[in-house]
Amino acid sequence: MQSITLKEINAAEVCISRRVVLNLSQLSINEMLMLEVHYARCTDFAACDDDFFLSRLGEEGRKILLQYGNPKVREVKFISRFLLRTLFDCVWNLREGDYRITKGEHGKPYLQVEGRSAYFNLSHTGDYIICVLSDREAGIDMEHRGTPRLEVARRFFHPHEVARLEAASPEEQRVLFFNYWAAKESYLKFTGSGLSGSLASFEVCFSGGEAWIEKEHSRLPLSLRECPIDKNYSTYLCSPEAEPFTVTPFVL
Repeated sequence: MQSITLKEINAAEVCISRRVVLNLSQLSINEMLMLEVHYARCTDFAACDDDFFLSRLGEEGRKILLQYGNPKVREVKFISRFLLRTLFDCVWNLREGDYRITKGEHGKPYLQVEGRSAYFNLSHTGDYIICVLSDREAGIDMEHRGTPRLEVARRFFHPHEVARLEAASPEEQRVLFFNYWAAKESYLKFTGSGLSGSLASFEVCFSGGEAWIEKEHSRLPLSLRECPIDKNYSTYLCSPEAEPFTVTPFVL
């Protein structure tokens, strides 16, 4: 494969950095509430071979190369790490060595940075890798809208969700199933419980263009919003409050 040149990737990083500066320059330090969504498409990296990532990720890249023998899985790991490292640099001015990525009790990755609140969450499905950066906890999930599996819903979803799915038309059912799945995953990733949490222990509700989560008949005090990126995918963002968020493509 022919590698993308360093000049080209530097141009992409500068472009991202400029967008971030423009987004934040209108706010004072005290007013900043940060919530940014960035996404990359794996097909945009088709010309990038292993050497492209190894030259930019160093020891971290060599670990990925040794750990993942499957080329497709390795590609996703390479792109995800490259995306994160570039965003940490451009958005937070964090270089390698300024932070550590650790995992919580149920496997959620956390960014450890001295003197700063910095959170991220990552999702991959189909051709997309999507990341949210925030100064507070956040969870994001993206799911490709394939064929809905009602047997999975009946086993794992809340009874009210199953009833709505069974009453829906085939096309409505396809969209609703993956909206439920992405919304539920975003909430579990927000809380840090991941798949150790029960998908049936809470209900995702949609009405009038809004989405929210109910647990034990009470609406939870958090924000659940759709994050439209591709009509063939369901994407939901979960955060403490409904502050504005930006969506930016990572373009080579």
